[in-house]
Amino acid sequence: MPLQELIKSLAATDQQLEKVLANRLKFQPQFKFKFDFVSIMNKDLKYFYISEMGARYFGLKPADMIGRDWKKFINLPSEAFERLDEKIIQVFNTGTADYENCIDILNIQGQYDYFECLISPIVTSSGEIEAVMCNVTDITERKLSELTLSNQVAKFSQLLDLCPMAIYIVDNHGKIVSVNKAFTEDISSNRVDLIGKQYKLINEYLGIDHEKSAITKALNGIETSQEFLTASEKKYLMSVLPVREQATGAIVGAIGINSNITEHEKFREENQKKQHELLNQYLTENKKLNQLIELCPLGIVLYDNKGNVIAVNKAYWERISNFKEEEFLGRSGQYLLETLGFNWENSPCQQALNGVESLDCYLKNAYGNCYLINAIPLRNYKNTIIGAMTIIHDITEYEKLKEDMVKLDRLNLVAEMAAGVAHEIRNPMTVIKGYLQFLNKKVPDDMVEQFCIVLGELERIEQIITNFLSLARNKLVEYKEQDLNAIIKGIIPLISTDAMEQGIELKINLAEELPHLLLNEKEIKQLLLNLTRNGIEAMSQHGTLTIETIVEGNTVSLCVDDCGCGICKENREKIFDPFFTTKENGTGLGLSVCAGIVRRHNGIIEVESKKDKGTRFIITFNAKTE
Repeated sequence: MPLQELIKSLAATDQQLEKVLANRLKFQPQFKFKFDFVSIMNKDLKYFYISEMGARYFGLKPADMIGRDWKKFINLPSEAFERLDEKIIQVFNTGTADYENCIDILNIQGQYDYFECLISPIVTSSGEIEAVMCNVTDITERKLSELTLSNQVAKFSQLLDLCPMAIYIVDNHGKIVSVNKAFTEDISSNRVDLIGKQYKLINEYLGIDHEKSAITKALNGIETSQEFLTASEKKYLMSVLPVREQATGAIVGAIGINSNITEHEKFREENQKKQHELLNQYLTENKKLNQLIELCPLGIVLYDNKGNVIAVNKAYWERISNFKEEEFLGRSGQYLLETLGFNWENSPCQQALNGVESLDCYLKNAYGNCYLINAIPLRNYKNTIIGAMTIIHDITEYEKLKEDMVKLDRLNLVAEMAAGVAHEIRNPMTVIKGYLQFLNKKVPDDMVEQFCIVLGELERIEQIITNFLSLARNKLVEYKEQDLNAIIKGIIPLISTDAMEQGIELKINLAEELPHLLLNEKEIKQLLLNLTRNGIEAMSQHGTLTIETIVEGNTVSLCVDDCGCGICKENREKIFDPFFTTKENGTGLGLSVCAGIVRRHNGIIEVESKKDKGTRFIITFNAKTE
């Protein structure tokens, strides 16, 4: 196109732009427009043409600028003038278009505007370069925003440098756009070697597989963390987050943070080691405590805060309860107490769960079993009640022993009194008996019967005195290894006579090969006589009296059975008490003497009886062992 026609076309276009701009300014007076204009220069670098908008930017009209040197109107630094001059001249010389990416011009308000300029040659039909055309585009807003962003990035970089953790930022193309001081120090590099490079370089520095890198995953939208070990044996945790555009959500880059966790890992390992040691110590102490609880001869029960049984020791389910451990675990404390014959309400166990300690609480159930219970609440470190513990001591045998000791003390007291009284009575009774036996031979026949009655009563008194002395016997008794069966056989004739007089059948069942026992023959005979006479007196005519011996392991038992009236339950515990009797003419000393004899032989005497069925006395001796 000829130059004149090009100018006319440009002028027409410029007029149209002026109208559009005028219309917009009517409705938007504050409208800020960009200056995009066209100018044409000849070989002398003078304006041949400039658009209205271009002239207005300089506060002039096109006519004021055409034919004049362009440098007269544009306020540029000298080096900028030289650079632009060189580019315009170069286009004239080479015929090749050139581009200036940024020209900063001081406007009439005294502020800098920024432009891009495309310089193109205008060639005639003969191929001669007649002029150059400059298309100028205002990029002030874009440049200012870039400067603002650059300032913000600079401030952000300063903040990043203050952070002790290594931080790096890559764009969506994987180029490194920023790293902080801590990162460059960690990898012994500098920003110049990193900025603008692909993030693959970071992976190489850190020794991470590029395909498996957390940065790769973050650029694909996956937030990732991974641990890695550097060549200097330092351990790091890499956390990389994708950075998204707020409006569209598109990924525009990624930010990574590398935390040096070497000391943290070392501390964690040491802490785990200490925790392991403490755990082992706790388990050891816990095992010791459990062993101590298991070895404790007292019953121990643990409850949770709801009153359910969570643990019982061996002594409880072996010595106190007949149930197995599994039958109690998980059951309520109420069930456990009811098996012992007690109520849960207001019990020491329930009070302990309410925070009240109960010490040395004495309880006795309907079966006669006695218990001493201590119950305490269990609290955690916050002093909150988490359960309770009870210690149960079965003192039934102790209470029984205490009762036996009371009886023994009473028996000893009676025995001492009996010994004194019997000794004082026996001497004059011997004299009286001797004179009566002498006079019995001198009296008339009609008086003999009366003398026999008196002598019989004297013999009865003498037997009572003998029993008294047996009850009070505290002198050393001589024991010899003897055959119990031989002693029984030696006194059978006397027992048979008594039985025959009452019409009683006597049965003897003696075990064969009975081991020898340490016995006092006189006392064993007295024991057997007392028991058999009691049995004979308890039976009416035509009863059966049985004497037998039994060997079981290391024990030998002597049993005396009758089929008499029996002993009621209320009297069964009293029959061995001195002076207790249910007979009209009884002294209450026979069975007391028997108990004393058995006790001196380190034996046990037991009684089994049913009302109107009969009674069985069982005396158990320990066989002599080598």
